[in-house]
Amino acid sequence: MIDRVEVQAQEEKAAALQVRARSTGLTRDDVERARTEDRAVIRIWLMRGTLHLVTPTNLEWLLPLLGPHFVKAGRRRLLSLWRNEDTLQRGLRELVRALDERPLTREELREHLLRKGLPAAGQASIHLVRYAALQGDLCYGPSRDGKESFVLLRDWIKYAPRPPSDDTLAALTRRYLAGYGPATPADMAAWAGLPLELVLRGWRLVEHELSEVRVDGRTSALWFLGEAEGELESAAGPVQVRLLGRFDTYILGYDDRELLYESAHARRVNAGGGLIRPTLAVDGRFVGTWGLDSRPKLAAVSVEPFGRLPQKAERGLLEETKDVGRFLGISTRLAPNQRP
Repeated sequence: MIDRVEVQAQEEKAAALQVRARSTGLTRDDVERARTEDRAVIRIWLMRGTLHLVTPTNLEWLLPLLGPHFVKAGRRRLLSLWRNEDTLQRGLRELVRALDERPLTREELREHLLRKGLPAAGQASIHLVRYAALQGDLCYGPSRDGKESFVLLRDWIKYAPRPPSDDTLAALTRRYLAGYGPATPADMAAWAGLPLELVLRGWRLVEHELSEVRVDGRTSALWFLGEAEGELESAAGPVQVRLLGRFDTYILGYDDRELLYESAHARRVNAGGGLIRPTLAVDGRFVGTWGLDSRPKLAAVSVEPFGRLPQKAERGLLEETKDVGRFLGISTRLAPNQRP
């Protein structure tokens, strides 16, 4: 289901739509079952220190590689909330002890810590949860009464972390380029949330596997894995139309997004405050945003194009509209006056 490393999972519903756009035949229930019953994917903080869905196998090398960087980056804020190191470590022990008994929601964890006399009010509790997750102590578990809960990672899956090394850094670079190439080191640094110097080191580790490509109008070069060259050459074919959900990982894979959309449309895609709107992509370029007007029996997909939609996109847009409904288990139609 998730092959190219990870899927952004800041919102569970949006994460499910990302899986739909990259798979065939799966449903939203399948995605939830994979996470909560099969435990084939884990929801946890990873790239950029934000929530993602990741397979247990990839988690074993990704979390030790990425986690320490975000723990360090967030340490000042964490200590300001938890007063000092001793109180922070006491809070961490109490957190693990509480979860050792049963899964707990965010509210239940906060209440438990407060009863122990710890400064868990406000944002302190979720910052502690994130800190514990980045250290490999916990992850998201099943929902209970519509509320998300947390579980100990060691109880949820078999987790055997692999220490960070050149091998894991090279693996991260390969996986990034397999999913997002052609791209630049700055793009990967923005995607992973790692220092550029560390990304450049990873780039050098695999430089013998890379090929350079230049795009008209760009002064800087882009790189892709040599094995992907055939994919680039065979890219011509039927038009590719995708309805991508909020916070889609495609846009978050790049620092420079000029190849994704015209700069004049940037605010329509990224509304500010980290909000990435649902987008309509045609052959990899964003040509509009979209929304779903849900009703009891029939939901309408409405598109706000940046300009006149390509006529060649009509069939793909209709198919995508239908497939969103299939995935969600509802009937969908394209809203009136939305055809190219």
